[in-house]
Formats: sequence, structure tokens, C-alpha cells
Amino acid sequence: QRQQIFGLNVSQVKQKSTLAFLLDEVLHPFYIFQVFSIILWCCEDYYYYAFCIFVMSVWSTLSTLKSSKKNLKKISEMSKFTCPVVVYRKDGKGEKDQDYPYKNIDSSELVPGDVMVILPNELDTLPCDAILLKGNCIVNESMLTGESMPVNKIPIKNEELRDLDFEKDDIKDMENYCLFAGTKIVRVKGDVKNTAYALVIRTGFNTAKGSLVRSMLFPKENFFKFYRDSFKFIFVLTMIALIGFAGTIYYFIKFGVPFSVMIIRALDLITVVVPPALPATMSIGTSFAISKLKKLNIFCISPNHVIVGGK
Repeated sequence: QRQQIFGLNVSQVKQKSTLAFLLDEVLHPFYIFQVFSIILWCCEDYYYYAFCIFVMSVWSTLSTLKSSKKNLKKISEMSKFTCPVVVYRKDGKGEKDQDYPYKNIDSSELVPGDVMVILPNELDTLPCDAILLKGNCIVNESMLTGESMPVNKIPIKNEELRDLDFEKDDIKDMENYCLFAGTKIVRVKGDVKNTAYALVIRTGFNTAKGSLVRSMLFPKENFFKFYRDSFKFIFVLTMIALIGFAGTIYYFIKFGVPFSVMIIRALDLITVVVPPALPATMSIGTSFAISKLKKLNIFCISPNHVIVGGK
């Protein structure tokens, strides 16, 4: 019943289709403006420049698409983790020196409320968030916090466990006795067999590791001053283009220029003031930045944030 409520203890990242990636990239207003500019230049028989912009746009789009797909796949492989664990359950089997039944299961079957047995040299990486009930553990949390020094975890006291509210309490308030998913177990101290026991409290994407993965997949939209200034600059250029557009239409009508030529020349003024090659140039630079970051084992699935990071 608990399994049906909480689901499997896995952080499985759903892979986006190539079409979804492509639509996210090409439906940007800048790319739509590029398509409009290329069509306009072709109508003016200005094929060479239009072809160059088209090739640059296609190359940058495909390059960004390829990098984003590879990085998302890498994050999916890094987040997916399962291992065999020992828990106490009613349907488990007992031993002569044990009063409680135990059961060997896959970590994907863990649910909140399970009591997990932590044995030295058998459980290397924690598959869930759990509160230490008995024994001491030294863990390496560098994957989550960047802290290079191992951290000592102590068992929770009975009165603290009784007063805990898992729905409201911040996980930081439990960090002294909470074992986080994804952290490495360095050493276990416990009873005669050096065995520790922990209560599972969070699984899947609700764990600290799952929260980290979610923040990478769905980053917050931070509207930086860099973006605000960029949009202000483009807005000013657009206003100048519209003023020039109106002035050009007025004089063309005054001198009796054919309507088709009038529209093409007026729209051409907008493509001169607002440079259509800008997004293609930015995409190429971003693609090179992502490839260099990848060589350093830094993966990015949101190319727009690379520009802000470089700033």
C-alpha cells in the first residue's frame, strides 16, 4: 500500500524528444525574426547573405540541440541509481540471533517508514534520505554540498524523533542525524557487527539528491539585469526602426513608388536596425562554451544560462 502511495524510489529523468528540443529552440522570437528576414532577403534577390545566415542558424540550432540532448542523457544516467538493501518488514525472514524479520530488496522498492540496515562494506551509496536511529556513520556529502571533509552523523534521540514533523520541518534542521541520498558512506560504527539502522523518510525526487536534479532540469527563471538591459536596447532599436519605417512609407507614397517595392524596402529597414545575425552569433558562441564546459565534466541543458554564467 505504501508503495502505491509513494511510488518507486528512483529519480528517473524523462528524455525529451528531438522534436520537443527543436521546438523549444526555434520558437524563440529571435529565430522567428530570422526566418522573416531570410524570406524578405530572398524576395530582394539577396541570396548570398540570406544563405549565410540560414546556414549559421541551422548549424547553431543543431549544435545546441545535440549538446542539450547529450547533457540531459548524462544527467539521467547520473541521477538513476539502485542497489540491494536490507530492511525490516513483516514479510521478512528472521535469524537465530534476531528478533525482527529482515528482507533483502532493491533500493527502488524503499518507501518512507522502512527501517534500513546499514552494513559496512555492503552499502556504499545511500539510495534515499533517512534518519539515523542507531549507530554512527561518517559520510562524504561533497556531491550535494561541495564540502570536501567527511561529516559525522549521530543517531537521533527518541524525544527529537517524536517531535519531528516531516511535512513541515526543514531538512537542514535534521542534518546532524539525516543521511542524504547520493552521499557516500565512509565508515559505519554500531553494535558488535558495526551495523547502523536508519528510518527512510524521503524517496525519489523528494530526496535532497532528487531536489538537486529537479533544480537542474527546471532552473528558476531569473530575470537578470543583463537581460533587462538587452531588451531595453532591442526596444530602442525597434522604436527607431518603426520611425524609419513610417518615414520611408511617407516618402515612397509621396514619390509614387509601387506598393510592393514600398513594403519590401520599408521592412528591409527593420532588418538593418535590428540585426538578424545576432541570435545565430550568440548561439554559436554558446555552443562552443557548452562544448568546452563538457570537457571539464560540467553539463548544461539550459543554454540561455551559459551567457549569464559567463557574465
